[in-house]
Amino acid sequence: MAADDGRTRRWWGLPASLLVVAAIGIVYTTTVTNSPGGNTSAPANLEIALTGAKTYYNASGYTFLGLTHPESSTLSSIQEIVGGLSFVSGGDSTATRVISTDVGGDGSYLVLAAYSTGVHDCWGILDVTGQHPTTLLGIRVGKSPDTYFFIIRNTVPSRCNAARMRSVSPYSTTGFPYG
Repeated sequence: MAADDGRTRRWWGLPASLLVVAAIGIVYTTTVTNSPGGNTSAPANLEIALTGAKTYYNASGYTFLGLTHPESSTLSSIQEIVGGLSFVSGGDSTATRVISTDVGGDGSYLVLAAYSTGVHDCWGILDVTGQHPTTLLGIRVGKSPDTYFFIIRNTVPSRCNAARMRSVSPYSTTGFPYG
């Protein structure tokens, strides 16, 4: 029997460690993708997009008009303000990093939506900056500015289109409804 000089144990140690890390990664990914609490990429991306949209709103003279295609060469589009995300005006969100946008009310409100492919949910934000004594997306909006967060469960990308949404439920003014 050959003497053990430690090299054999070290060689097996690295592959075994990599195998354990890979197994933990697979279990974690499966758990996060399939759990309601793990469905966080789309909401996080929407929060980033909303921050960029509000930056645009303030710089453009308090309007969302031109958000994806500014009419002034001195303004940056939301795509230039927020890197790493893609924005489609009136188009479908097909992934968490593709944000569907719709501007209404002469630039006084904005709808953002992002599709979560792993769980087939459409997450969205309605940001109302002006007075709208009416209903938007089935939400009775007040006379003061507010932001509404919503989710449409078990849907398809073609239903995750900010311009075609008519009614959303559940919604909240304090953050995304996870229930």
